[in-house]
Amino acid sequence: MAEQHPKQFFEEQVQRYSQQLSQIKKNIRQVAALRISVFLITILGIYLTAGHSLSGLLVIAIAGFSLFGFFVFRHIRLFRQKKWTEKLLQINENELYLLKRDTSHQPDGQEFLETEHPFAADLDIFGKRSLFQLLDRSATHIGRKHLVFMLLSPFRKKEQIKERQEAVAELSGIPHWRQAFQALGNTVEKDKNKAAGLLVWAKTTETVFNKPVYKILLIITPLLGFTLLVLDILGVLPFAGFLTFLLLPLFVLGPKLTQINKVYEHLSK
Repeated sequence: MAEQHPKQFFEEQVQRYSQQLSQIKKNIRQVAALRISVFLITILGIYLTAGHSLSGLLVIAIAGFSLFGFFVFRHIRLFRQKKWTEKLLQINENELYLLKRDTSHQPDGQEFLETEHPFAADLDIFGKRSLFQLLDRSATHIGRKHLVFMLLSPFRKKEQIKERQEAVAELSGIPHWRQAFQALGNTVEKDKNKAAGLLVWAKTTETVFNKPVYKILLIITPLLGFTLLVLDILGVLPFAGFLTFLLLPLFVLGPKLTQINKVYEHLSK
């Protein structure tokens, strides 16, 4: 990094991650098409072999759904790569904006300004086109508050200042690691109220499927599904009946999707 101009480095990274992101999006579309195709072909194969060949049905079902599961996991992995690459691309684009003295995308930290502070207002530490906007690379509210503390309460001892300068010099020589660390941190939201909100939610007794009817369905559904599958294999029940049973979860879970998504959002934090 010391031998390369920062602007050149950031431009190269923008080009690199833009190309990677384009390829990842292309792969996502391909995997999505393959996933749907495998699912439809598997269902068709099961329908055609049901009642004719038990071994053929099992082979098609196991092979088809295994391949379908592979593409599902591949799809999830690609989306993670997409999100990661977008973070790295955004980091380098932001750095180029800052080199052009464009700080409009950066938080100004105005909420941290202390009117009684001896020098914060005079030195433009916070606000538009401030020192805070140029330095802030924080990923969490706690990290941002720590940066504020360092700006408002700078070191005074020579040894402390020297140690910080050495740390900055070391980090300046490993830009790829530094950006990867920043991208990892940026996957965490900066909302200061999220941790408190999560703790409040954890203490609530509200549940989505705590009613007795859902507990009963949790036991009956797999037993009923197994029974219908056996009846279909034996030729007693038409395959259309078994397919109808597969739609049952949609009618049960459909009205609860909003509540399920809220629970998922909390648990995914």
